[in-house]
Amino acid sequence: MGKKNGERYHPQVVAEAASASTSQKHKKELKKKQGKGEAKIPACPQWPEERMHIGEDAMFMKLAAAIKIYTSYELTSGDITWAGILYQEYILEFKKVYGPNAPLKLNHHWAIHLGSQI
Repeated sequence: MGKKNGERYHPQVVAEAASASTSQKHKKELKKKQGKGEAKIPACPQWPEERMHIGEDAMFMKLAAAIKIYTSYELTSGDITWAGILYQEYILEFKKVYGPNAPLKLNHHWAIHLGSQI
């Protein structure tokens, strides 16, 4: 508990008082700026641009499915084969979406060999 002039105050009461005074100060400053013509009204946000490439969503779903299969508690040989197929399709679609010169990381290459490591 906080103390002020020998009296005790609950921390929540102190925090609420501090936030109230801060908001009052902010309101006063804003009114001063509006009176001087310095306060600017923010512009309306524009519509967001599409950031995903066509086919990128399906590509990531194949990657997610392959990872989910590889990290599952129990695996069969069919599961491992299916995860490998999904991952290979992900790599091929990665090259289609981002272009043949898109940089693949070493982890992409390593993940191709996961099936043989399990």
